Amino acid sequence: LYLPGSNFVYGVQYPVHGIVSFARMNEDGDKRLERLAKQLVSTAIKCFGVRPAARPDCVTSYIDSLEEFDRKPIRAAPETWAEYRRRVQEWEADPSRNPPPPL
Repeated sequence: LYLPGSNFVYGVQYPVHGIVSFARMNEDGDKRLERLAKQLVSTAIKCFGVRPAARPDCVTSYIDSLEEFDRKPIRAAPETWAEYRRRVQEWEADPSRNPPPPL
């Protein structure tokens, strides 16, 4: 995946769907599955317009290397998770209304 001006793009988000690639994750087995799981969680959260977290202990944080990717957890920071749940609940209440576009 490629986005102009971005490094280490593993997922792209759109309203209510996204694309995840593990082509550049450079590992086999459990390490690749762990990286893929982190990216799936991050992409799902961002599909609902939740901004990436500034804190590195959140799965949605931006990374500049595979080492940073491996250090970040698979879970979202509490405030990120709360925002995601709020946005999903709003969308579930009125599915005809698209969620805000991902950032």
